[in-house]
Amino acid sequence: MTEVSSQLQNLDLNSKDSHKISFNFTVLKEQLSAEAIVLTDCIYLWAGKRRICDILFFARGDHSLHISGDPTPNHLIWLQQLTLKLAKLFKDKQVYFSTDLGTDNFEAQDPTYWNVFFDSLKTQIDLKKPFFKLN
Repeated sequence: MTEVSSQLQNLDLNSKDSHKISFNFTVLKEQLSAEAIVLTDCIYLWAGKRRICDILFFARGDHSLHISGDPTPNHLIWLQQLTLKLAKLFKDKQVYFSTDLGTDNFEAQDPTYWNVFFDSLKTQIDLKKPFFKLN
């Protein structure tokens, strides 16, 4: 068993010292949701419209990105770039990112959408720096 999977097994998300947070953010007037679980060595981050995937999707090996649906090649490139930006934000942790966007979201066909998406998500992360253990 890996250290991360061991941490997940022992995690009590209902404790007072929960490692889980949920929040909303806006991208181009569209209300989106996000959920994060912060562990010692990694961060699980989901952001999108509907909560259709869960933490078990991340048990698929070394993939840092999970997309619900069938993204176009361009969406895949933009989402990979977004995941890299998130990894740079959380320098000392493995980042696992999951979303349901990029498959049925017309606005997401524009690369500027993903820049606004990242900026909006980062603003919320910055507001919650103590939770995310960022300096």
